[in-house]
Amino acid sequence: MGFTDTFRYLYPGKIKYSFWDIRDKSRKENKGWRLDYILVSKFIENRVIDADIHGEYWGSDHCPVSVTINLQDVDIKSFQQQVITEEPMSGEEEERKSELDMEDNVEQDFQKLSS
Repeated sequence: MGFTDTFRYLYPGKIKYSFWDIRDKSRKENKGWRLDYILVSKFIENRVIDADIHGEYWGSDHCPVSVTINLQDVDIKSFQQQVITEEPMSGEEEERKSELDMEDNVEQDFQKLSS
């Protein structure tokens, strides 16, 4: 699909977990899984400044994940062109999208982020 795992992009060999089973002592023993991700398109992967998995926070069987992305000088027109020229959706994907009534407004989203 052309997405990049932001944490793995910055830290290819680092082992950190975002989920631990609450039925045993897996968190205490740090025996977990990495189930929570922040993905970005290939177009902005080189703008990822930092990504982290915050295992120090308790209160759930999952912990927060975060990413910092520099979007200050993203060329929205180039981004839109990149999105438009990606592989077209299959008939099944197109049907599923219309069933969910999902419409993306990329330009509006970027304007919100940059203000």
